[in-house]
Amino acid sequence: MKRRSQSNNKRSQKMNKGSQIMNRGSQIMNNPITIFLITNIFPFTHNATQPQ
Repeated sequence: MKRRSQSNNKRSQKMNKGSQIMNRGSQIMNNPITIFLITNIFPFTHNATQPQ
Protein backbone atom coordinates (compact mmCIF):
# COMPACT_ATOMS: atom_id res chain seq x y z
CA MET A 1 0.00 0.00 0.00
CA LYS A 2 2.78 2.43 0.91
CA ARG A 3 4.66 1.71 -2.30
CA ARG A 4 1.57 2.45 -4.40
CA SER A 5 0.97 5.80 -2.69
CA GLN A 6 4.62 6.77 -3.27
CA SER A 7 4.31 6.11 -7.00
CA ASN A 8 1.08 8.13 -7.09
CA ASN A 9 2.86 11.00 -5.34
CA LYS A 10 5.65 10.92 -7.93
CA ARG A 11 3.08 10.96 -10.73
CA SER A 12 1.22 13.92 -9.21
CA GLN A 13 4.52 15.77 -8.76
CA LYS A 14 5.25 15.26 -12.47
CA MET A 15 1.77 16.55 -13.34
CA ASN A 16 2.29 19.61 -11.15
CA LYS A 17 5.62 20.35 -12.82
CA GLY A 18 3.98 20.06 -16.24
CA SER A 19 1.18 22.44 -15.26
CA GLN A 20 3.75 24.91 -13.92
CA ILE A 21 5.56 24.81 -17.28
CA MET A 22 2.24 25.34 -19.09
CA ASN A 23 1.43 28.32 -16.85
CA ARG A 24 4.85 29.83 -17.50
CA GLY A 25 4.35 29.35 -21.24
CA SER A 26 0.96 31.07 -21.14
CA GLN A 27 2.49 33.96 -19.19
CA ILE A 28 5.19 34.31 -21.86
CA MET A 29 2.56 34.23 -24.62
CA ASN A 30 0.49 36.88 -22.80
CA ASN A 31 3.54 39.14 -22.51
CA PRO A 32 3.10 42.04 -24.98
CA ILE A 33 6.82 42.11 -25.77
CA THR A 34 6.82 38.49 -26.95
CA ILE A 35 3.65 39.10 -28.97
CA PHE A 36 5.37 42.08 -30.60
CA LEU A 37 8.44 39.98 -31.39
CA ILE A 38 6.38 37.10 -32.79
CA THR A 39 4.21 39.32 -34.98
CA ASN A 40 7.12 41.42 -36.29
CA ILE A 41 10.07 39.04 -36.59
CA PHE A 42 8.56 35.64 -37.37
CA PRO A 43 6.76 36.61 -40.61
CA PHE A 44 10.00 38.09 -42.01
CA THR A 45 12.01 34.95 -41.28
CA HIS A 46 9.19 32.80 -42.68
CA ASN A 47 9.12 34.81 -45.92
CA ALA A 48 12.91 34.78 -46.19
CA THR A 49 13.06 30.97 -46.13
CA GLN A 50 10.45 30.58 -48.89
CA PRO A 51 11.49 31.15 -52.52
CA GLN A 52 9.33 33.77 -54.21
